Amino acid sequence: MNIYLLRHGRAEEPSAAIPDGQRALTAEGRRKLGKIGRAMNRMDLRFDLILSSPLVRSMQTAEIVSRILTPRVEVQTCPALRPGGPIAQILKALKDLPAGASEILLVGHEPTLSQWISELTFGKAGASIHLKKGGISKLTVGELRPRGFATLEWLLTPGQMELMSGTCAK
Repeated sequence: MNIYLLRHGRAEEPSAAIPDGQRALTAEGRRKLGKIGRAMNRMDLRFDLILSSPLVRSMQTAEIVSRILTPRVEVQTCPALRPGGPIAQILKALKDLPAGASEILLVGHEPTLSQWISELTFGKAGASIHLKKGGISKLTVGELRPRGFATLEWLLTPGQMELMSGTCAK
C-alpha cells in the first residue's frame, strides 16, 4: 500500500469570529492547490480513494485535488484525520478500506501528519519533519502495524510541486 499525506492549503487566519473547523481556504490557497493537483497528474499519481479531515479547509483541499486528478477520485470524510487524531484511529480506517485499495491520499493537518510520518517510519514521534501547507509525502507500507512499518519514499514542498506543475511564472 502507498499512503500519501497531504497537508491542507493556506486557509483563513484563526479568529474569534470563525470556529477553527469552519476556516476556509484563501484564494491563494485554492490557486496553489490547483498547481499541486496538476503536478500530481504530471507525476502520474493515481489514487483509489481520498480520505480527508472533516474540517472545511481539508475537505476543500481534497475536493480541489480530486477535481483536477485524472481520473477524478472519490473523497470521503475521515474523523481520524482531525487535528490531534490518534494514529490508532487512522490505522483502523486504513485496515477497513475495501480490498484492493492500495493508493490512498490522506488530507489533514500539522503537526499530526508529521507525527504520523515519524511514528510510521521510525517507530516513535519526535523526528524533525514538517509538512508545509500543500506539502505532500509518500509512504510505502508492507503491513499495517502500530509503529515503524513504513518507508518514507519522498516528501515534497508546495514550491517543488508548483515547479513540477509546469505552470510557475519565471
